[in-house]
Amino acid sequence: MRLEEGTIRIRVGAAPEDGRATEAARRALATALGLRRPAVNLEAGATSRTKRFRVVGLDESEALRRLTG
Repeated sequence: MRLEEGTIRIRVGAAPEDGRATEAARRALATALGLRRPAVNLEAGATSRTKRFRVVGLDESEALRRLTG
């Protein structure tokens, strides 16, 4: 996972079939943020390579701090 030009890039090994890759990305993001999976929800892009997740319980600055360590 890396932050690139304001976008979080996540690589997963799961196949893009039946939502497996989306779920893997959601789990990876939740783990990186130190949150439980229910706090990270897909907002847009279910069938796209570009996805938008809503994170509940953190503001943007705290999320960025956690991602950049």
